[in-house]
Amino acid sequence: MQSAEWFYASEGRQAGPVSEAELTRLIREGVVAPSTLVWHQGLANWAPWNSLHPGGTAPSGAPPPTIPAYAAASGALPAHRFVYGGFWIRVLAYIVDTIIIGAIRKIILLPLGISLLERPYASPWFFAHIGELGAAGFVISLAYFVFFWVQYGATPGKMILKLKVVNPLGGPITVGQAICRYFAIILSWMTLGIGFIMAGVDDEKRALHDRLCDTRVIRVNEIPSLGF
Repeated sequence: MQSAEWFYASEGRQAGPVSEAELTRLIREGVVAPSTLVWHQGLANWAPWNSLHPGGTAPSGAPPPTIPAYAAASGALPAHRFVYGGFWIRVLAYIVDTIIIGAIRKIILLPLGISLLERPYASPWFFAHIGELGAAGFVISLAYFVFFWVQYGATPGKMILKLKVVNPLGGPITVGQAICRYFAIILSWMTLGIGFIMAGVDDEKRALHDRLCDTRVIRVNEIPSLGF
């Protein structure tokens, strides 16, 4: 029986067909990464090579399904060609987001009568309402990060610096991953910042929260527009 012919993603485009033996050789020599998206006749969709058990029948002439949009989108790269965001550029993005969140908190909390615009942190009022302030700040921050990570793949701070939060294949993260990542960031703080420093030594620049939630921060040429 003739072996299946394989297509694989390269530079955001479809490459192939090649024989299974040829693709195996390319992977063995490091030309193609084991995590590269591949397809052959009989597969419902593209999938990472290392998630499949090679095999199947020869193609009957039907064209392969379209490479997932995130793999072919401008600025996006196959999994083995990502340029990861390093420690310091991510720190800068986080500082930008912190400033934005601070402004949002003041705008939202002002109508609620618990704004700190005219109330010093050392005042009796502050200590009487510290629980409300903490809860409101937590909800605002959680909503901010989860919304932007899921909707755009990046917060405004990361957009400015052309960074994006993705799954291991370069696709968008889920709501569950976004919520997990937010709480895992708190854990990174609780480790006296060691969770963040891990991004400076990890081969994929993963901080502790990236490892726990299976996310990556990559550098891209273009980012989605906010639409305003």
